[in-house]
Amino acid sequence: TQALVHELAHAWADENLDDATRAAFVEISGADTWNRVASDWNERGTERAADLITWALLDPAVLFVDFEDTSCFVWAPAFELLTGTTAPQTLRDAC
Repeated sequence: TQALVHELAHAWADENLDDATRAAFVEISGADTWNRVASDWNERGTERAADLITWALLDPAVLFVDFEDTSCFVWAPAFELLTGTTAPQTLRDAC
C-alpha cells in the first residue's frame, strides 16, 4: 500500500506542480534538486515530496526517504506548499 501511494504521489506531483512550487519545495525540504539523476536518490525533492505525501495520507507510514536532516517543523508547511491544503495532524504533531 505504501509503495503504491508513494508512486501515485509521484504521478500527482508530475501533473500538478509547477516549476516554482518544485523549486520552493527543494528549498524548504533541504533537497539538493528536484530530480537530477546525478543526485543521490535520497536528496531528490521528488522523492521527499512523494514520501511526505505518503506519510500524510497513511498513518503510520513507512518512509523511503531519510528526513533526519530536515527539521520536523518543516514537514507541515512543506505539505501545504505542495498541496495547497492544511497538513493532516500526523504532520502538524510530528515535533
